[in-house]
Amino acid sequence: MTSAHKGFFQCKRFTDIANFRLEMPAPKLPSESEKALFRYREAVAVLSGTILPPWRLKPLKPEDAAGLSKVRASLPFSTVGFAPSDIVLLANQYFEGFGVKEDKEIALALWKEAADVGDVDAMFAYAAAICTGIGNLQPNPVEAARLFEEILKQRGELGHKWAEFNLARMLAVGEGVRKDERRALHLFHAAGEKGIVQAFAAAASMLASGRGAPRNDTHAAKLFQLGADEKDPLCMVSLADFYQTGRGGLQKDLKEAFKLTIEAAGMGYVYAIHNAGMMYLNGTGCEKNLQMAQHYFRQASLLGFAPSQVNLAELTTNTEPSK
Repeated sequence: MTSAHKGFFQCKRFTDIANFRLEMPAPKLPSESEKALFRYREAVAVLSGTILPPWRLKPLKPEDAAGLSKVRASLPFSTVGFAPSDIVLLANQYFEGFGVKEDKEIALALWKEAADVGDVDAMFAYAAAICTGIGNLQPNPVEAARLFEEILKQRGELGHKWAEFNLARMLAVGEGVRKDERRALHLFHAAGEKGIVQAFAAAASMLASGRGAPRNDTHAAKLFQLGADEKDPLCMVSLADFYQTGRGGLQKDLKEAFKLTIEAAGMGYVYAIHNAGMMYLNGTGCEKNLQMAQHYFRQASLLGFAPSQVNLAELTTNTEPSK
């Protein structure tokens, strides 16, 4: 095997926006005071005989995929008199299986009920669910994009970080909406400023490839640094690439590139694991170590990463003379 390692695959550090998945924060579950309110309402409902206690019933599974309206109509309880925020909390309980048997269809039906009267939390949860499809619900990215837009319209200057991030991702790739990279970049920036670390990675990746704005490596490097400071593995491994090549106004620093890559690999990020193998293979920022290269390629191979599988095969079938 030659020192050039021509048979090996090098993986680029920053990735295409299409690889970003839609994000949905963990649904909010009832606080102790809200649980007390539920118990109070349950007691009143049971005593009056007007509402059955939903959190003590076994949720019904729909026998078919006829739609959420049929699911909602089949529920053995009423939400009459419940505020939309209470319906959202109940939906979250069913979605997470918190205090009840997990049932995504019931959760979706309840989210839609609250969304139809304009509850922002319900609109977001329902939009995030229908974008990719959950349970018997078929994906509907067009309706999801419309709901994300409606949320931002309602919120005005306050914005909504998760709606901004998810709509930006859809705009960047033209999923359910007309492709608009310029607006996508703007929304990624807005979401990042509100604390969505993944948005920094997305915005930086766009700037590094000249999407949505003229290519700006310096700004991209700053955004990757912001994300790396928050221990986002994509930002860390992308910043490592910038250090490795001296890109974005950064001074070339192979040791820093190696340090960032190894730390991101320790988080289980497959691109970083593969790149750690490449760095050990070529002695980039570290001493060349074929055993460590094999170790990282093997880890990434177990995660199904094809370039690492090829590289591992190369290393195990070709040995380099020891020096």
